[in-house]
This record gives sequence, C-alpha cells and structure tokens, in this order.
Amino acid sequence: MIQTAELDLVFTEREYEERLRGVRARMAEKEVDTLLVHIPENICYLTGLRSCGYYMYQCLVVPLAGECFLVMRLLESTNVEGGQSWVRDFIAYRDFADPLVMLRDELRAGMKAALDTITSGRTEDDVARAVHDAAIAAGSEWMSISPFVTAGARSGICHTTWDGNVIGPGDVVLLEISGAKKRYSGAIMRSASVGEPSAQVRAAADASLGALNAAIAAMRPGVRATDVDAACRGAMDDAGFGRFFMNRTGYSLGISFPPDWGEGHIMSLRAGEERVLEPGMVFHLVPVILMVGVGGIAFSETVQVTEDGVRVLGDIPRELPICPV
Repeated sequence: MIQTAELDLVFTEREYEERLRGVRARMAEKEVDTLLVHIPENICYLTGLRSCGYYMYQCLVVPLAGECFLVMRLLESTNVEGGQSWVRDFIAYRDFADPLVMLRDELRAGMKAALDTITSGRTEDDVARAVHDAAIAAGSEWMSISPFVTAGARSGICHTTWDGNVIGPGDVVLLEISGAKKRYSGAIMRSASVGEPSAQVRAAADASLGALNAAIAAMRPGVRATDVDAACRGAMDDAGFGRFFMNRTGYSLGISFPPDWGEGHIMSLRAGEERVLEPGMVFHLVPVILMVGVGGIAFSETVQVTEDGVRVLGDIPRELPICPV
C-alpha cells in the first residue's frame, strides 16, 4: 500500500467495493481464479481511474480473493498517488528503451575490458573472462555466441577463439564480441596490437577501416545489398588486401537465440543480392582480413538503416589500439 492524496472519485469507495463484489460473484460462478481487465472503460468502472494514458499498456488484476492491483506505466502511477483510483496497489514499468541503444553500453564495456586486459603474459582466456564480466555487468543477457578472442598467428584462422594461449609481444589480438538485450543482439570487432604493429599489420588495419567506412557511406534506403558489398570490396581491393577478404560484407541482425547471433540466412550484403535496404534493417558489417601465419585484422560495426541514411550502434574509436607489451 502506498500513500496517496485525498481520493478524487466520481463515486464513494463503498460503491466501487460493491461493483467489485459483483464481478467476483460472476468469477466464482465461472470458476475464474484471476481476471485481467484491459478495457479502459471497465478499469474506470471498477477503480475510478480515468486517465487518457491507456494507449500504453495497463491492466487491472482482480483475484478471486485478495487485493486487486494495477499494472501500469510508471508515469501513469501518478494517477494512483494523486487519488484517481481507489485501488492503490500497482506494479509500474518504465518506458521501454530501444534495445539497440541499450546494447551500446554492453558492447562498449566488453570491448574496453578486453583492451584493458590485453598485454604480454596474459592469456586469451583472461581476455574472454573480462569481456563476459564487463558485458554482463553493463546489462547484457545471455549471448547467442560466446565472444571470439584469439591471439597471434592463429587469429588469422577463421573462427578460432580462446583456448588458453598466452599473448606475446608483437601479437595481433582479434576480438569479436556481442551483447544481448531482450534477445536482440549486437556485435563489434576490433583488432589490437601488442606493442607497435608491423607495417603489414598497420596497412591491413587501414584497409579494413577503409572498407568499413566505404560500406557505411554506401548504405541508405533503396540501395541494393550488392552495391554495398561492391563499395566495401572495392575499397579493400584498392588497398591491396582483396585476396585476404574472403567473406560477405555483412549480414542482418535482429532477434537471436543460440547457436548464432546473425541472420545471414535472411539477408546478407554480398555480391548478387538484389534486395534493397529499408529503414529499420540492421546489419553487422564485417570487412575481415585473414592472413594465415600473420593474424586476423578486422574492424566492424552494427549499423541500422534509417529514413535518410544509417545509425551506427557503436561508439568505440575506429583505430588500431596499441596494447602494452
């Protein structure tokens, strides 16, 4: 029970109690244990609540025995506190946030934790543990795939991940991490260098970043998926790393359950895909360079198509991080 202002009702509390008794008598006749009342006129009839905020979800829960209570938007709970309902117990919910915006914090936290952990002598497992801890602490729910963390030459082999290997000076560490909120997934990739990178690694990083930026610049409603792929692949070819870029430019993201966070079976940004981008579509752009014996270099973003362009989910700097030796 909460404290309320003086009741401001059309009828007396006794009248509303009588109405409730009549409803419960009918419930007993029909063997209904709990009645959920959603129609605003009926909620008003039983409680006195007459807010016009019924365009958001609200419900009066009437058990056969025990106290009634309202389920309502937190903003609308001021009606109860202000004496607009004789039923004074309620469960309030906050306005739903955009799950893509909510995922930004989880991806940022996971990636920051990874980069803060990478140094010579630590293991891939140490980095993976840091990613999990930070992402979950930031609000991530169970992920559809565990993060990929792979260091050294084996990072140039597709889909290798943490396996207890010790990180050493000069290693490239490839990170692909995700977060999940209400089963919506986002993902991001970054490569890091332990100490100063070689000229080859630096050039590969510039090529992946250039291809990623070219893909983002090409995306807007009405553009064909194949054209986005061509922009990304053209930038990679111009940088001289086209032969190491063996995958599609991107794949759709949305609701996901294990074993995958992607929706590539629904739509991919690849050569020959004639379907066009539409507002609301979300893609993970993945210009990955895999050089066996050297390492994996990749910078990715989760991107949403808007009415007039795109919105990039992540806010992690697009640059090659240099981690301490």
